[in-house]
Amino acid sequence: MNMKKYFKSKRNKNNKYKYLIIILLIIFIDINIIKYINLNYPIENIKYSYNIDRDKLLLKLGLNKIFEDNKNINDSIPVFNKINKNNIYLYNTHYYEEYIDGNVVDATNYLTNKLKDYDIDVIYNNVNLLNNSNYNYDNSYDITREYLINVLSDDIKLYIDIHRDSGEKSKFTLIKDNISYAKVLFVIGENNSRYKDNLNVANNISEMLNNKVYGISKGIFTRSKGRYNQDLNKNIILIEIGCENNDIKEVYNTLDVLAEIVSVYINNGE
Repeated sequence: MNMKKYFKSKRNKNNKYKYLIIILLIIFIDINIIKYINLNYPIENIKYSYNIDRDKLLLKLGLNKIFEDNKNINDSIPVFNKINKNNIYLYNTHYYEEYIDGNVVDATNYLTNKLKDYDIDVIYNNVNLLNNSNYNYDNSYDITREYLINVLSDDIKLYIDIHRDSGEKSKFTLIKDNISYAKVLFVIGENNSRYKDNLNVANNISEMLNNKVYGISKGIFTRSKGRYNQDLNKNIILIEIGCENNDIKEVYNTLDVLAEIVSVYINNGE
């Protein structure tokens, strides 16, 4: 036998075994990656796409006949892409508004956590606008507008600007079944092209709140010259929660109800 041909044939076989080992390693790594993804991401939030052709790969490596009868190997390797869940964007145009023993930032952080309990993805922009050198009360909505423009997306189902109102505590407090709530008020600007859409969203959530705890919502307040950046998206609303004379516990009691209602509103695709 020609020794040159013998060693060439042996070398080709060795190369095929090397390729075989590489393929098996790739499959092993992919299986473990898939197991990790399945453990860390709920299956309902995963979609599959197939973009690796196993047969073409094996054919290119000259190993297609080896795997020809192996029925345990899938036709392709799944690649996982996380599906976006329902998102809510929270922010505070008037970052500094305070309660007796807390502020709107405390309130919004609390609402963020409660919404997550309902499996709602929340983006909370808790940037302190007072640190912006151009910030003053008159242009506060211009500053938050810049942030909103940068995050506008079809994946965000609701944008909520959390505020605190001012006035007598008796006018902003509801006691129901021995629980004290800070009342909410929705504010919608009429001076924008999406006014009717914004109003519809606010009306729906306000009505759902009062169906849950009657009187917790004071309803809708509209301003003829107001805009509140609501022209940017039909799902932008402004909510005033309580007043300066409410304590944070009363605010939290209200946010417990609001989180539940908002989760129902979002999940029902209102």
